[in-house]
Order: sequence, then C-alpha cells, then structure tokens
Amino acid sequence: MDGSRHRCSRCRAAVRSSLAVGQVIFQSAPARELVTQGLYPKIRNPIYVFSALMLTGILIALQRPYALFFLLLVLIPVQIVRARKEAKVLEAKFGEEYRACRPKTWF
Repeated sequence: MDGSRHRCSRCRAAVRSSLAVGQVIFQSAPARELVTQGLYPKIRNPIYVFSALMLTGILIALQRPYALFFLLLVLIPVQIVRARKEAKVLEAKFGEEYRACRPKTWF
C-alpha cells in the first residue's frame, strides 16, 4: 500500500471512530453548579480552548500540517456545537445568573 492510500485509510478510520463516539461526545452532563472561579470568569469553556491549542501544538511539533485541516474542519466545529449545547443546559438550570455571566466571558 502506498503512503497516500495508507493516510487515506487512516483518515477514514479516524472519521469512523469519531462517528462511533459521537453519541458520547454530544451527551450533556447534568449541571450541578455554576462555576465562576479560576479561568471561568474569563473563558466559559477552557477545556475546549486549551485542548484545541494543545492539539495544534502537537500537530505542529510532529510536522503534520495536513492534520491541522482535521482540527479546523472537525474538532473545532464539534467543540462549538458542544459549547452551545452546554450553554443551553446551563441557561435552563441557572437562568438569569448564567445570562449575567455569559457576556463577560469569551467562548
């Protein structure tokens, strides 16, 4: 198998794996409390932001520029969808308290 076919099959396998875990990725955890300490007053979803930054750094270090397209085309949109779903859960649970915090924070 030549290199391009091998890469293509790895990409297909990655997409199949992503779709298989899609149910887990898009599940919402129950909201127990509104966290307003640490990074949360500045960034609503620090785990999404820093995981994207970490993966970007790893891909650059591994010299995999084509994989950055995967990051841009798949991971970031998935994280945006997750953040929006999470925002709906938090707004439903905490109402005005969450709506007051939201404009003061980024993503």
